[in-house]
Amino acid sequence: MLKLFAAVGSCSICSHIALEEAQLDFEVEFVKLRSATSAVLGHNPLGKVPTMILPTGEIVTQNAVIMPHIADLSPSAGLLPPPGTAERRALLSWLAFFVSDFHLVLKWTVAPEWFCSDPKSIKSTGHEVLDGYVNTVESSLIGTRWLGGETMSIADIYGAIMISKAADYGLDLGAYREVQRFVAQLRGRPSFKRSEERRVGKECRSWWS
Repeated sequence: MLKLFAAVGSCSICSHIALEEAQLDFEVEFVKLRSATSAVLGHNPLGKVPTMILPTGEIVTQNAVIMPHIADLSPSAGLLPPPGTAERRALLSWLAFFVSDFHLVLKWTVAPEWFCSDPKSIKSTGHEVLDGYVNTVESSLIGTRWLGGETMSIADIYGAIMISKAADYGLDLGAYREVQRFVAQLRGRPSFKRSEERRVGKECRSWWS
């Protein structure tokens, strides 16, 4: 059985949703972040989530690694095209974009004081950069259900969650009808709802941890 360490409100929801979509046998343990007693520290010295333990005992960290592995464990779920294909490379490029570029800039708007001595300025800049990113996503969704076509992928999961969180922290999506549809599609899926149900009653931490 796979075991996922996650935290309520964090980006670990992306790996959790992928596990639900893949319909794999797994358990999830919600942990406290930035705590000296957090259970995840015994498996990941950085204390970060997501952290996943494979049936072999191998420990895998980071959404960018965990999510493709989940996709490959359940090819029938269609979360990634087969290895070696142009379609797979395109979706992994989207995933890398959301994990690195988008997520980092989003942190500027959530905790700007972490990044510079002028938090108001970097927060404003962050919203401007994110707006440009969302505009690119909007254009890419015209005429297609998901970023790679008619089938949802792990890139769509991560992208929709990041954009949704950006909206929670002040990014205006009013002009982006395709993006609004994109986010709503993910939030309406049974996998998203099951991940929400598992988190009920768990301690909430800041999502970007």
